[in-house]
Amino acid sequence: MRLYLGSDHAGYRLKNVLKEYAESLKIETTDLGVFEGGTRDYPDIAREVSEKVYENEGSFGLLVCGSGTGMCMAANKQKGIRAASCTNETLARYARAHQSNGPRIDFFMPLSLKIAPSILSADFGQLNAEIASVDEHVDFIHVDVMDGHFVPNLTLGAPVVKCLKSRVPLECHLMISEPERYIEDFAKAGAWMITIHWEATQENTAEVLKAIRVLGVKPALSLNPPTEIEAIVPYLSLVDQVLVMTVNPGFGGQSFIPEALSKVSWIRERYPELDICMDGGINAETGQQALDAGANALVAGSYIFSAADRVAAINTLRGLNLR
Repeated sequence: MRLYLGSDHAGYRLKNVLKEYAESLKIETTDLGVFEGGTRDYPDIAREVSEKVYENEGSFGLLVCGSGTGMCMAANKQKGIRAASCTNETLARYARAHQSNGPRIDFFMPLSLKIAPSILSADFGQLNAEIASVDEHVDFIHVDVMDGHFVPNLTLGAPVVKCLKSRVPLECHLMISEPERYIEDFAKAGAWMITIHWEATQENTAEVLKAIRVLGVKPALSLNPPTEIEAIVPYLSLVDQVLVMTVNPGFGGQSFIPEALSKVSWIRERYPELDICMDGGINAETGQQALDAGANALVAGSYIFSAADRVAAINTLRGLNLR
């Protein structure tokens, strides 16, 4: 049996681990990329793996990526291929069992660790150039939206988001009052995920999160350092991600607040498959603390955009160890 492997940049490290494991089981492998330092688009990787699986009887394909959705869609367009997106062994076994009489299957296992640069620390005079300097190497772009009211700073709005050019999705973090008035604008502007603050919505939180999903956008919920975890518990089943602030929102370059780590551990213990992101004061040291606590996504602004070598800084975060 031969196993064909491929990944996007987010899945590079896990792909290599899986390849090594397969070879320890005496399974022949062919790695079709990406490779370290490479700059290939994930649809090309998905197509090549799918073609090899279709052409070689008895072979299998494994693709690893940041979300699973895009890879899965790209592979399913190929002749004779049935692809399933799987986040754990149980889903993989289930998908295999129920497709056993059909064409060969590729399994797509989303990588847990996600890295997102925060454009709050970028040069606002050339945002698209700043994004282009990092977007090949990250999982999504974190767009800080501030209104000067909910937080003491003013950044950008939906018209600017609409003009942003990125090869990865845009997560719009709405640090604004009455976010329900603006979620449709950001959805139309191209947001892939919209994060709201419990502090801004409170009793209307569930309604706003549901409205975001109706717009075809992933809903996420954030809480500030002083907010107790109990405040957001009723809404965790409604979100695709929780964003735990490790600084008081409003300005970049602040120091990491370690007391927030206990919130991450609490959520991870009770919601093992939920994406948990930490935002604020993230660097190699605090990033590892966040992952040790149970986070699987890191937002970093100054650490990335102020680095002499931004790609190296991203790779340092990418090399941290998940719990």
